[in-house]
Amino acid sequence: MRTRTRLIRTLALAAPVLALLAGIGDSAVGQLTPSEPEPERPVAKPERPVADIEGTVDLRLLGVNDFHGNLESPGSRRREKKGVKVPVGGAAVLGSHLDRAAAQAPGRTIRVHAGDMAGVTPLVSSQFHDEPAVEAMNLMRFDVGTLGNHEFDEGAGEMLRLLRGGRRRDGRELKRDELGRPVNTSQPGYDGVKFPLHRGQRGEPAGPDPAAPDRDRGARRGEGRLHRRHD
Repeated sequence: MRTRTRLIRTLALAAPVLALLAGIGDSAVGQLTPSEPEPERPVAKPERPVADIEGTVDLRLLGVNDFHGNLESPGSRRREKKGVKVPVGGAAVLGSHLDRAAAQAPGRTIRVHAGDMAGVTPLVSSQFHDEPAVEAMNLMRFDVGTLGNHEFDEGAGEMLRLLRGGRRRDGRELKRDELGRPVNTSQPGYDGVKFPLHRGQRGEPAGPDPAAPDRDRGARRGEGRLHRRHD
């Protein structure tokens, strides 16, 4: 009799639990037993309030143009009367000036040049087909640039080579060395420009794009997008 009474009490206590499991359904029971995991459903991210994305950001733009491959300083001058002479011009002076100015706005500075950085250059650059001028620009870490008229001084083909890289082999690559012998003064490992250039009028890409997978001779940059800047 006592055993029967205990059995009845046990069933009475278990009844609410069984009813709860039956009400939950198979999906919840499946979580308690081994089964195939359900695919995760993408959770929509809440949109940021407009107030969080409004506002202003102070930027510093450092602009340069008409460098013309002046890698070396042409001389020095006095900043003040009877003051110490300091060198002016040259890639080293210009690069350090850009670095100092950029350090005043870290992470918020854009370096841009407006063209004529090559062409009509001193011997130190022109003897090597203005590859040194481009390498100096890369070291100055410009973020973007454009094309001036002097980038086209030796034709569109040579301008494209300066942008994309590669050794010059168009029949005009030979220069006289110190003994008067004709040698190719273009470097075999010349890499080209390492920052994007845009046409001067509408800001359309003129190439190259550093993100392009074929940045050494990239045919994907397309000659049709290259235009002269109208000064």
